[in-house]
Amino acid sequence: MSVFGVSTFCVVTGASRGIGQCTAVNLSSRFGQASKIVIVARSVEGLIETKKQIKLVSPTCEVVCVAADLSDPASTKVACEKIPSLANDGSYQHAMFVHNAGSLADVSKKLSDTTDTVEMSHFWHLNVSSAVALNSAFLGYFCGNSKIRKTVVQISSRASEMPTPGLGLYCSAKAARLILFKVLAIEEPGIRVISYAPGPVKTEMWDSLANIHNDDMKSMFQTMAESGMVREPSATVEYLLQMLEADEFESGSHVKLADEPVANDHSQAKE
Repeated sequence: MSVFGVSTFCVVTGASRGIGQCTAVNLSSRFGQASKIVIVARSVEGLIETKKQIKLVSPTCEVVCVAADLSDPASTKVACEKIPSLANDGSYQHAMFVHNAGSLADVSKKLSDTTDTVEMSHFWHLNVSSAVALNSAFLGYFCGNSKIRKTVVQISSRASEMPTPGLGLYCSAKAARLILFKVLAIEEPGIRVISYAPGPVKTEMWDSLANIHNDDMKSMFQTMAESGMVREPSATVEYLLQMLEADEFESGSHVKLADEPVANDHSQAKE
């Protein structure tokens, strides 16, 4: 069954800006008739802008905005209940979930200065727990139908495998997500699962790294930006879509766009 060009039900979290917004817009342009995309984020204004961009490239695609704070268990529960109900009005050939929502935590602090357990709880819920819960809601609805192709994408990071001063919580959350999605691929062999590390990307998250407490890391990130290693979201999203369309990756694998200048956007490193 084709990855693109067919009737698709798709959910993208963190879809109000950056990589999530770009992914939602570019995916929608590849869907077939009678498709629906559900975009999830905290920012209503950002969701409206994403919907507007989707309609410009894919006028026939139905767009549903779900405003949800995935760092909050109650808000996540509402989103988990809503997503299956949005899928029951169509005969879809492909069901896709893109887990993009996430945060860095406070990069101005070392781990030894991190003491706010409430803040940490919200961070872990946004970055890990909500992804597990949303997966369960999504797959709980679609897994019983063997005729529907199912794809789960999680936006990962090299930080999942690389201890980085100033990014302790971020590294640990990305590592947790990576292993969770590897387990999902083993437990659900009928689902195509991929973790995709997009490399350095020009987003608000990247800009916030200027506040990192570690001077060596701050200098490294600055050098990366000056040497042309930080891509626009469209460049890395296009590569992700090419991989999905080629459909040659091993389910559960971690695919990383190589840290090379922007001109070499088609290079990759695969685990």
